[in-house]
Amino acid sequence: MEKVSRKIKTIFSVIFTFAGVFILLAVGFILPIYYVSEHFPQAYSVTIVCLAVIFVMFLIIRNFYRCYQKYKNFSKFMKHILILRLMPLVLITAAVILELLLIRTFFFIPLIISILLECVFNAGVIVACVYLSAFFNSVKSKLNVTEKNITDN
Repeated sequence: MEKVSRKIKTIFSVIFTFAGVFILLAVGFILPIYYVSEHFPQAYSVTIVCLAVIFVMFLIIRNFYRCYQKYKNFSKFMKHILILRLMPLVLITAAVILELLLIRTFFFIPLIISILLECVFNAGVIVACVYLSAFFNSVKSKLNVTEKNITDN
């Protein structure tokens, strides 16, 4: 009988704990957010955008800090950031812009020629990605090899 009453007490305490946490979250976070979004939609939108920007900036700064701690050398840190982070972003942006420009050719030249241009461009992007992948891997290995050589000496 005691074991059954302990189990019942444990089950009810777990249920009340989860219900209490849910009520605290609802009263503390969900209801104020709902109230602000319902009565002040512009303030809610601005707040959400600001929180998202702050979160992304926090992630970027934390990533930069960890990268700098890895190398402990500003020159290697900048090589890592410029070659392994910024360069791929610029190349992807350029490829997307060129792809969008090629899509615009569908309005000016015959469809078959546009599709052929599209296929040639995409094949070129794939080949470039393979070569760039090898380049980025060689840069990574050189940065890591020099780091190991410094720590070995």
